[in-house]
Amino acid sequence: MHPSPTEDLWIRGNNIDGWIPDQFYDLSNMWRFWGQDNQLSGTLSPQVRKLVAMEDFTVRGNFLSGTIPAQFANLQNLTALWLHFNDFTGTTSDAFCDQLDVSLEEFYTDCGATQPGNLAPYVNCPCCTHCCDHSSKCVEM
Repeated sequence: MHPSPTEDLWIRGNNIDGWIPDQFYDLSNMWRFWGQDNQLSGTLSPQVRKLVAMEDFTVRGNFLSGTIPAQFANLQNLTALWLHFNDFTGTTSDAFCDQLDVSLEEFYTDCGATQPGNLAPYVNCPCCTHCCDHSSKCVEM
């Protein structure tokens, strides 16, 4: 008998540290990942494109950085993308937003008008449904 595929992976609030390994992106049957409120660091790989069944991807409250992979836009089943309270930077493109708009219902990231020290938002995101700052405040757009 073969082990059943990983469909749900809940590791939230366990103080897990380190980066997300490349093997994680091979879990193509996974439809829900809740990795919030840990100590995850590093970047999210463009290999997210391989998570074709993903509906809910949540990594809020970690130390992830870099840009938000444009490959999230290829995940046709994605309905919730919670990336806030991290250190992502950059801009989500119009093409990215147009593709995401198909099924995405919730998109949280650090695009709030004020960040610590009155810095500019970490992420410029015209298609986010909620913009957050690092004071734990999120505003619906």
